[in-house]
Amino acid sequence: MTLAGPYYLISHHNTVLYVDEASKHLRHATLGTVRPNLVLELGDDRARLMMTGSSPSETLPISLAPENDEIRAHPAGADPGCVIDRLPRREVGIRLGKLYVSADADGVVRNNRSWCRDWERYRLLGVADTRAAEAAAVAPRDKESHEGMNPVPLSAPGRNKLSGFVISYNRAPIIETCLRSLRFVDELIVVDKSSTDGTLDIARRYADKVVVVPWTPTADDTRSRAVDLCSHDMIVYLDDDECLSPEAIRFILDESANPSAEIYRLPFRSYYLGRFDKRRRDWPEYHERFFRRGALEFSPTIHSNLMVKSSKVRTIPAESPIFVHHLSCASVDQWIEKALRYTSQPTRASWYHKSTALSAELVRRQTDYWFHNQEGAQDDDVAAYALMHVVYDLIDRLKQWEVEAGVDGDKAFADICRGLQVEYDELEQSLARRGPPAHGEAGGE
Repeated sequence: MTLAGPYYLISHHNTVLYVDEASKHLRHATLGTVRPNLVLELGDDRARLMMTGSSPSETLPISLAPENDEIRAHPAGADPGCVIDRLPRREVGIRLGKLYVSADADGVVRNNRSWCRDWERYRLLGVADTRAAEAAAVAPRDKESHEGMNPVPLSAPGRNKLSGFVISYNRAPIIETCLRSLRFVDELIVVDKSSTDGTLDIARRYADKVVVVPWTPTADDTRSRAVDLCSHDMIVYLDDDECLSPEAIRFILDESANPSAEIYRLPFRSYYLGRFDKRRRDWPEYHERFFRRGALEFSPTIHSNLMVKSSKVRTIPAESPIFVHHLSCASVDQWIEKALRYTSQPTRASWYHKSTALSAELVRRQTDYWFHNQEGAQDDDVAAYALMHVVYDLIDRLKQWEVEAGVDGDKAFADICRGLQVEYDELEQSLARRGPPAHGEAGGE
């Protein structure tokens, strides 16, 4: 195997992969905030992941343990090796065994995907090119907490004006709090999907502009239209079940006067069954909710990744008081309704490739994934959260199979009914030919 490089790996999030020696896992973070100590030596269709020392010349081959994604170091000269899929735009997919390496939204790198979508694709950055890349990257400021500080006034000279938007539908119990958390923007827009529960009346009290559009099942397909309605280039947006923390409001106002980035990824505290818990499988969770126009592009596909168009990305630490409250799911009924609504969309991002077999192994794998590190926990809330996600994943895969297999139960039922009606007609004609029943034949006296 002829090797070239070494290369640093830049994820779809515009973050660099690195070895977290304390946790013995691979992680990813904004370039310039961590020391890049993971490189890829690239061959024709094979490669080696290498952990570097104080310089890229000091390297040790590593791989990821399939059972828990911990780093395994191999002796010098060993070739644990991985398979490389070469993709357009100088990107690669990395396979260890049968599964792809993914840079997940919680900042952890895992080896658990049977497909190669955006989150499993990596841009190759030559080690020699990193000085220029680091200069363009945005490092976090010394202090993320704005506690005790006064935010930049709305009338401050030189402050960039802010647009804010919310996509809403039948969210009357929450929408007022959501919109109050955005009252600081210079222009607040609500795009409502034909609500019938009073959401529109509340929106009109707070928003500068309310646009009503026909109902569709998710917010994803409407965000690009909302951006087009915004008058200003600095944009904040929320879904109708999200609310900014007070420190997030202070932070956004400060950044509007002196931007340190073009895209800001905020921690999300998602509440399920009324509760937020940091022990859940997918904490910490981050989403882009503040950006400069043109730095992001929205996809209409449910749960697909935003297209990041700028390298100036700033991720707020998970434990910061700067975050979004996500009031996601108040009951199991709401979760099931949402799961059915989302998985019914033919164009949706999914965990599964069509080759994923419907099997007991699928159930075990998803259960093991969502219950990761919870084996000894005796907490029904954490277990309920995990089980809801297992249910979603299984519904998702079943609906994929339903389409792939061409299952049309409605047509099958219609065919059965047509066949039965023919048989009923024939039976009635046969009974009619027999004539009226004789006295006592039908059970009478």
